[in-house]
Amino acid sequence: MAQQSPRIALALQGGGAHGAFTWGVLDRLLEEVAADRLKITAVSGASAGALNAATLGAGLAHSPEVARTDLRALWQTIDRRANAFSVPAPTSWLPGTLPTPFNIDWTPGAFWREVWRLVYSPYDMWWYDNPLKGIVSGSIDFAALNDTSRAPPVYISATEVRDTRRDIFTQPDLSVDHILASACIPEIFRAIEIGSNVYWDGGFLGNPPLEPLFDHADDLVVVWINPLHRPGGAPQSARDILDRLNEITFNISLVAELRGIDLINRLIAAGTLIDPRYRPIRVHFIQDEGALSGLGLASKATPPPGLIDELHRVGRAAADSWVTGDLPALHQRSAAETGREMFDRLIGRIRYRDKPAAPPGRDTPPITRRNH
Repeated sequence: MAQQSPRIALALQGGGAHGAFTWGVLDRLLEEVAADRLKITAVSGASAGALNAATLGAGLAHSPEVARTDLRALWQTIDRRANAFSVPAPTSWLPGTLPTPFNIDWTPGAFWREVWRLVYSPYDMWWYDNPLKGIVSGSIDFAALNDTSRAPPVYISATEVRDTRRDIFTQPDLSVDHILASACIPEIFRAIEIGSNVYWDGGFLGNPPLEPLFDHADDLVVVWINPLHRPGGAPQSARDILDRLNEITFNISLVAELRGIDLINRLIAAGTLIDPRYRPIRVHFIQDEGALSGLGLASKATPPPGLIDELHRVGRAAADSWVTGDLPALHQRSAAETGREMFDRLIGRIRYRDKPAAPPGRDTPPITRRNH
């Protein structure tokens, strides 16, 4: 009997134009799918990850080659639109610049855009038109995406503004508005109204959502865009502080879900949790923190010329490294072993101060829990 191709579910993080890194990852993984060495059983995404997930799902309804072509067309369109508003690369004299030609945080154009957003909202612009609408409607084949007999399950997250609720959209009703809702950065776009609900970017509460993928594969592959760790001390310049705050904000929900997965895996491995409703989930990560940590916040909204192609190259290289190193042993390692280094980095930094000793002759009173 021929060995079945490894099955994975993909979770695609959002990060504005830095989502071109995910394009590179998918471009490489689709080569494995075309060669029948890998099967993608489901995809989830938020923000730019939602654009990638929907385009991937619609393309796979036809073939891996169509998916590759559609993803390239999507990001080339984004690149062309961005070039119309691009700012020049920083020069060496600008303060706070990192050693990369693509960090534009300190350029005058990027600076004044940030000042503008502190004063004016998208609702102050009488000429407002969501620039993503034409890109989404022209790049994603929604008829193919919603054909559940051909396309893999695709899950898109968005944040309901009034209720602080994470909503997950899926086939057969995915539309342009669902993608726009997931990618609605409130400083740039007006909120997306769907029915009686009002939505902002899905990355706030699910970047990307993992729970919907549990029923589709035991191996989850997270394509991580926003750097989890940065070298050195605390950021000190105003721009660096904003950059790091953005990264932490858009990593919070993913870190929380990963901690939950790790807890369940540990309880199952220890024999503490014996319930057929729960099974170990192996989590894998494709990322390049070294490359992405050199980029600032401004390039997420307005990528400078060349950045999209460079991120595609870096993403392909990261995926190639994963295919070479991790894919052959996809099902051979336990859930506890898979992603152990990353889980330790997520959880192992928790530190508890030593509890002070009780005074002589007195016992420490027990903690009383009350239900409210």
